[in-house]
Amino acid sequence: MSRIPAYIVCSPFARCGSTTIARLLADFHLLEQRELTLFETNSQSPVLENWFPDICNVVDLMTTRGQMDLFDQMIFAEPQTRIAEICSGYYRAFFMQAREIGFFEEAESRGYHPVIVFVSNGSHISVEAMTTLHALWPSVTKVVAINEGLVRLGKNLHDHLAAFPTELSFQIPALEGLPRREFEAPDFSISNFFVSTPPDDMSLVVRADLRNWMRRVFTQFHSHELRMAFDNARYLMRA
Repeated sequence: MSRIPAYIVCSPFARCGSTTIARLLADFHLLEQRELTLFETNSQSPVLENWFPDICNVVDLMTTRGQMDLFDQMIFAEPQTRIAEICSGYYRAFFMQAREIGFFEEAESRGYHPVIVFVSNGSHISVEAMTTLHALWPSVTKVVAINEGLVRLGKNLHDHLAAFPTELSFQIPALEGLPRREFEAPDFSISNFFVSTPPDDMSLVVRADLRNWMRRVFTQFHSHELRMAFDNARYLMRA
């Protein structure tokens, strides 16, 4: 039996695109018709629940109840893909508690495949932060993500990615102008956009731009899944 993905989308920095990446991951899995539970930790100003009201759980990590809702439901509830976005304000507290309770070790023992998606702000401090996570959990899969609409590294992008202790990366291309405005609208559903007729008032050019942009992103997610499937096969053979 394959292990179940449990994504932790995180960054110690605000405004570098972690919400967008969590949203894209969620819609990718919905388009693949997979059961999914999504967790949002920005309880003061939740955003993801606007796009995913039926599957998004808003938790407050400042409370014991919220901590239980996140850590326990990530691995004890019914087996299905999990995606948790850890907002920057709770980054340090989340990983401190994860270490204290043995969260990643417990997740693996229960058949989950934890994946830390670390969203970089393009600085050397991001490299240091992810290196610290790697030292604590060297066997946990880690992906460094760059949202190029917010973090513009230009020709330095590949050198920056190479500095991280992982070869895995998601590079989210910049989305500008009207396509970005449509994408950020609170009533715009990516998964519905792909499977239903777009709004009559949406420009053909905007439709094409959005589809091309999303395909570039989802192709990366699909490639990552293939690699995870290979890693899972090796893991099960060792077990």
